[in-house]
Amino acid sequence: MTEILNKFKKIKKRYSEIMKEELKLFDENAEDRIIELQNNIISAKSRYSCAMCGSCCRLAATPNSPDDLKKLAESGDKFAQEFTKYFKLYEDFDTIKSLYPDYFDTVDLVNEKLYFYHCDLVTENNLCPKYEERPQICKDFPENPIDILPVACSFKKWQDDVLDDILRLRAITEILNLEKEVE
Repeated sequence: MTEILNKFKKIKKRYSEIMKEELKLFDENAEDRIIELQNNIISAKSRYSCAMCGSCCRLAATPNSPDDLKKLAESGDKFAQEFTKYFKLYEDFDTIKSLYPDYFDTVDLVNEKLYFYHCDLVTENNLCPKYEERPQICKDFPENPIDILPVACSFKKWQDDVLDDILRLRAITEILNLEKEVE
């Protein structure tokens, strides 16, 4: 847990440094820089591929309860439709916490109620028997680099590699929002 806290402190310090840099650089090209940063983040993901650790199949977290997901799915939300078709709610929190302790140390730092789900299809050797027909949510995982990823996930490296771009994107967006509030 100490290692995770130290990492968060470093990220917070780096964000502060980036915010100062962005305030000095801020001009009318900020929105173009946002697009450039988003493109950098997306293109960087293509350098990584799934290591078949099975973490995303066995541990999917969302702030949405099963009832929330059902309502979203009924209203036409594609993500919720796919998610509810394949993922089932864990009933025993202690079991999943014992399987992914590092993940839960990180999640404990987030002050948000989360629900944990798993896919019943994943095999013991972390394969999907319906891989060719898997839903888009599985093909896209991780959808963004700010998700809390299990340590075993090969996309953690992508997350680390684009951290400065993520922080810079957040800083520019925050500055733009402040500018709009002032106007």
